Amino acid sequence: MQYTDLAGVATNGGGSNAQKDLDTFLRLLRPLSGEGARYLFDAGAVLLDYANYAAAIVASLDAGALVPNETGLAGAQPLAKEDIQALAADLQNLLAAYATPAKQALQAKACGAANLISG
Repeated sequence: MQYTDLAGVATNGGGSNAQKDLDTFLRLLRPLSGEGARYLFDAGAVLLDYANYAAAIVASLDAGALVPNETGLAGAQPLAKEDIQALAADLQNLLAAYATPAKQALQAKACGAANLISG
């Protein structure tokens, strides 16, 4: 089946135009792909800072040492040394899985390369 064949196809939700339903979904997915790519770029910059500076500082803390919230983020709580290390590892795992050249090319295809740039 081709995209143009979807116009008269009923959807699982009871709609009568699968083409319009797919278009609605893609209007959400495409910009979200760009937002995700920008997030991953920012995460890479944060992890570079962590690797170059903060990791050694965090490693020097005692186990369980608490670092207070100095961000101004309402409701953010102190983080233990291990929390900081876990959050940095989570970001690294995200980058390893989703910031590959193939994924970046797909994101650019989905939303346009200019939409991958933080402005």
